[in-house]
Amino acid sequence: MKFGSIWTGVRYARIGLTSRVLQSFDQDAGRRYLVNELSRIPGLTGKFGQVLALRFGKPEWNDVSPPAMPLEWIKFKIEEKAPKLALEIVEIDPIPHVASIGQV
Repeated sequence: MKFGSIWTGVRYARIGLTSRVLQSFDQDAGRRYLVNELSRIPGLTGKFGQVLALRFGKPEWNDVSPPAMPLEWIKFKIEEKAPKLALEIVEIDPIPHVASIGQV
């Protein structure tokens, strides 16, 4: 087992435990904490946070936006993973625009 996997497990456990403790005092505070913490983690976990916010009937709780990825890193990844596509790209807009996983 990799150390990263252990750390990820600890991170999720901390989020779950903290949310549970907060819920014992104030249910909305615990749920909001859970939604915001999950939404901070990029990828599928962030999407799950958004879905939970909708399920709880509080989409405004999902007020966390993940940070934009650096443009140079994106260019590097495109060149690394899809060199033929990289040759076709003329320009990448440096201003990030929001898209869902389905749109991407």
